[in-house]
Amino acid sequence: GASGWGLPCVGDASPLGSILNIYGPSFLCSPSQVNHLNEWRSSFLSSLRETGVYDRNGSGAFIHTCHTHTAENLPNAQWIQVGGVKMKDAVTEWWRANVDEGFRDFGGEVCEWDEKFPHQCNPTCVIT
Repeated sequence: GASGWGLPCVGDASPLGSILNIYGPSFLCSPSQVNHLNEWRSSFLSSLRETGVYDRNGSGAFIHTCHTHTAENLPNAQWIQVGGVKMKDAVTEWWRANVDEGFRDFGGEVCEWDEKFPHQCNPTCVIT
């Protein structure tokens, strides 16, 4: 996910402390900074594909845009979804899968952050 610790550094955003709104912790970003975050997102996804991890049996990914750190810890894993798949369900399915199965992309394409505050594009990032 989009680390609540790392994103301010990537986008040079101004953190609002730990302000929790309906979309979770937010940062005040200019349109230019949001564009930079989305470029970072695209670069990250491209780099991940180039590593060959998508070609490895037994691999899996659940990538989201929620501003969290250690999102896999409860209760976040119960609410965060990508493409209608909950994080906890994706991890459980991956864990129980046969190691010889191909790469599992849980949830599909990762959305882009919005230029308008609070910037979050994933409505399930409510409690993060």
